[in-house]
Amino acid sequence: AWGGPAGYALECALTAQWASVGIRPSVVVGTGPGRLAAAQAAGVFGLEEGLRLAAALGEFRKASTEREAQAARESLETELARITVAAPSVPLVGYATGQVVEYVDAFDIDYWLGEDPDSAEYSVRANTLGELGVDLLIQVGPNSVEDEIANVGPKATEQPVVVSQLVIPDAPGLDEWFVRAVARAYEAGLDISLAGLFAGEVRRRISLPTYPFQRRRHWV
Repeated sequence: AWGGPAGYALECALTAQWASVGIRPSVVVGTGPGRLAAAQAAGVFGLEEGLRLAAALGEFRKASTEREAQAARESLETELARITVAAPSVPLVGYATGQVVEYVDAFDIDYWLGEDPDSAEYSVRANTLGELGVDLLIQVGPNSVEDEIANVGPKATEQPVVVSQLVIPDAPGLDEWFVRAVARAYEAGLDISLAGLFAGEVRRRISLPTYPFQRRRHWV
């Protein structure tokens, strides 16, 4: 019940953090709570609306009886009826179908309750990303997508670069994880607004003592 909303909030926050350095998605795809975060990033609904949906989905997932599941489903339907769903402002690749979602009607209750696809559909989703010209993926979820991208089929000319913010070994803190991820994105060719890395910081120049040269004479 708590994992879904927490995952959604984290991924939306990291998406906003990337926006602070000038990086916004041109294509989005997500799984689990990431489906909601991807839809929010694509402008399908607002941040708070997505959080209410994540909470309703969490209640559905924790239901242990058919009666509880039915009540949770009704709660989710109520939340869906309360929000205004818009068409994606950027291509949104549906996780279950692997195709771009083009119609608002696709965002019904079954879309959010759909089960994750089996391994045969990974290549479909990866090929769609290749057809859209995706050459770099920024991953804001906790699970690695390296294996999935390895399944890119022959329609893609080459595998995209994957920048994983939360899957970086030997990083002591989240702040450094982000700096390392930004550095890799910059190395891959993205235009980075470096000022965003230092937003809110106050800096000033200070005078340091000069180097104490040892002024010893030598004959050459």
